[in-house]
Amino acid sequence: MLNKNLLTLALFSSLSYTAQAKQDDWNFTLGSGYPYFATVGTNYKLDDSSNIFVNYKIGLDDGFSIGYEKALENPRHSVGGYIGAVGIKDNKCENIDTTANNKNDDFGTIIGGAFSDALGCAISAALGDETTQGAALFYGYSFNGLNQSGWKLRFEAGYGENKNREDNVGHLNFSARYQF
Repeated sequence: MLNKNLLTLALFSSLSYTAQAKQDDWNFTLGSGYPYFATVGTNYKLDDSSNIFVNYKIGLDDGFSIGYEKALENPRHSVGGYIGAVGIKDNKCENIDTTANNKNDDFGTIIGGAFSDALGCAISAALGDETTQGAALFYGYSFNGLNQSGWKLRFEAGYGENKNREDNVGHLNFSARYQF
């Protein structure tokens, strides 16, 4: 699992570099998508066709990511990758006893127990989601070009470790962002 302190250090290191860089080289982004409700980020223009970025993703859980983006021959199309928060997976609720293996034959007790187990699982799933930490690759489309203000779409595929899962998991994400 990536250390959030390392990502925070990278963010503050890049922000301290701002004093030496031109203000026009920095952009701010704000967006939304799936599975994150909001994404707030900043990117630094390396040249006309590439940038590095740091963003904070907010959903049922949250996380940071840091990455690199490179425009293709047409500057509206880009590809890139990042490390950090790549998606969200919910808690497993596979241990619900819907057969009501209960020695009590009272119908109300059997139905009530299954219902309370299902309700408890639903609440746990809604509030117990956790961010998967790993690496992702993406394709981006910028309506005005990579390092220009305007709307941007991103389609991501990530893979990493999630505390709620026994095995590593994959994610497919989408976001629409506006770059200021």
